[in-house]
Amino acid sequence: MGSLLEPTIATAEDEDSIVELEKLVWHSAEEATHKYFRWLTSENTWGRSITYVIKDDSHRVVSMHILVPLPVLIRGVRGLAGISVNVVTHPDYRRKGFSSKLAQAAYSEAGRLGIDFLISLPNPQSIGLFTKKSHFKDLGKPSLLIRWIDPGILLAQRGFIRIGKILSLLKTSTKTRSKETKRFYQTQDIQSFRELKLKELLERSFFCLDINESWLEWRYSKHPFRKYECAIVGVPEFPEVMVIYQILESYKRALIMEFLVSREARLEHVQELFDYVIKKCALAGCSYVCCLGVPKTRKVDLLKKSGFSNFPLHSVWRPQLVANSLESLPTEFSISSMDISYGALLNVE
Repeated sequence: MGSLLEPTIATAEDEDSIVELEKLVWHSAEEATHKYFRWLTSENTWGRSITYVIKDDSHRVVSMHILVPLPVLIRGVRGLAGISVNVVTHPDYRRKGFSSKLAQAAYSEAGRLGIDFLISLPNPQSIGLFTKKSHFKDLGKPSLLIRWIDPGILLAQRGFIRIGKILSLLKTSTKTRSKETKRFYQTQDIQSFRELKLKELLERSFFCLDINESWLEWRYSKHPFRKYECAIVGVPEFPEVMVIYQILESYKRALIMEFLVSREARLEHVQELFDYVIKKCALAGCSYVCCLGVPKTRKVDLLKKSGFSNFPLHSVWRPQLVANSLESLPTEFSISSMDISYGALLNVE
């Protein structure tokens, strides 16, 4: 097997080996590509991602950790946070402490570069690495909310074809609130994020993304493989509510990536916008639309009043959110102190 090197910052010469490792571990046709790796690491508007690797004596990458910088507001002050993504180790080199070594190297470099707030969404198998070895705080899980369009489609996908067809024919869940109320607001699709003025849409919380046009362009318009839709109520210069969503046609569902709402927006604004989105998703053959949210917040309340409900299965996957900071976090700091979304959690898709 040969002697192994200590963690080092990845160079351009390591890219081929990194992509090969990703292909081996993920078996993915999209993420395990040079195009995706460059988008994630070198094309981010807010700075090059911190990528640490461990290589064997043949200079093959056998373990990797990427920390992506994100623009944030902490107590209303602009700064940078880092989110750990794509922690990958070759099957032959697991259980050797490489993930812990790489994490510590990446976090030390982050501190040197001025990134003093760290986020991760570890799977159940690796959460101990963060909470015990890297001293991350377990913040809890977000709510998973769902608005049904046609449950019959989902049942048919799961093998209950006859029941699914009968349920779809009934079309009991395709009615939208817009049939019950008159429309008074201007809902429109947005083709470019550069048109938008987003300052009034940011949620005031201890921690939130400092979402701006540049970040949205990188995250959504420039994503190498995925297509996203954006709709607002209002006009680009003064949007009341904004939703960015992704229709996954092959899975017959849609994901809400960003949900931003001004303090002045009324419930009717939110309801109309989601009715508009649901109609488009229904035309695409989606069974449901889902969204992450922070429990017991205004956004979750608005979602529920717009037809969303908590997903009924407790065993369904939801990311466990953990965080660390060079400054001591308040004792009461938890997920309720944050404003999060699918879009902020880069690899949830």
